[in-house]
Amino acid sequence: MKKTKKYSFLNPALSSAFLVIALYFLFFFSKVLFSPNTYLHSAEHDGIKNYYTFAYHTLHSKSALHFEGMNYPFGEHVMYTDGQPLVGFLVGWVPFLQGYEIGLLNMLMYLSVFFGAYLLWKIFKELSVNEWIAAAGIVGIILLSPQFFRWKAHYALSYMWVIPWFVLLLIRLYKTRKIKKYGLILALSIFLIFLIHPYLGLMGLVFSAGTIVIFWIWRKFGWLQTTVLLGFVGAAAVVFRGFLLLTDTHSGRTNLPSGLFENYALPETIFLPYFSPFKRFLEVLIPIKEGQPYEGWGYIGLSVMLILASYFIWWLLKKSR
Repeated sequence: MKKTKKYSFLNPALSSAFLVIALYFLFFFSKVLFSPNTYLHSAEHDGIKNYYTFAYHTLHSKSALHFEGMNYPFGEHVMYTDGQPLVGFLVGWVPFLQGYEIGLLNMLMYLSVFFGAYLLWKIFKELSVNEWIAAAGIVGIILLSPQFFRWKAHYALSYMWVIPWFVLLLIRLYKTRKIKKYGLILALSIFLIFLIHPYLGLMGLVFSAGTIVIFWIWRKFGWLQTTVLLGFVGAAAVVFRGFLLLTDTHSGRTNLPSGLFENYALPETIFLPYFSPFKRFLEVLIPIKEGQPYEGWGYIGLSVMLILASYFIWWLLKKSR
């Protein structure tokens, strides 16, 4: 029992969740899992480009921030290539990984699933959820995650540990009230995740700031505490923006990048399914726009919506008494 407590990954419930997820992967992705360096998740559009930018910069670029593999002879700032610069910079220091860039990128996606599952376990433990219910929740959340769709092309955006990491930090902030400690950890996390992909950093920033404001509305934190926390979170964005301004010497970049007004989330991509069988069923009741943009896919699931609606009704009834 002591070992189970010390090494929580040996907990029977968590081990069972890991086993179910692993069996799922083996069933659908066994060839890729056993030979990750020989398979591409996509060989077109952003998919092949994101493999290329990561591998080329890691192998050939002489500067950590200057990408030489496009826009010849001027090059490009690595942050604008979707090449996961922080990961590439760290990998560049490990000589025996050279030649395995594709496999490494694939394995980071696969391992993020299990790291995300472990963080979900920690979240459930913080909330005192029954272990076997937590295990079932982990399996459901992971296997139904819309992040799997990012495996098609946007590999940096597929990491399933990012949002759970911020949820765990914010829960611990709420429970301990250690403003400086968790404010600093949040700021550092946001900045480092910005260096993996700016979209991920922005997601973490908006989610953290919004949650902190909700804590204030619930009167869990005072004005001063809320201001300090928002200052930490905002500082991460300011530092990242300053980092770009100081290191980006590339000119002539378009102010209207392609896809800005075409590829974004729509209400139907979040609240309506984009695959059968439920899409066909709902089309009878609700007109669903054809060609829902792939970049906006983030369907949260019918069960989640029903649970949230039920909770909201319960909350209203409780408040009205």
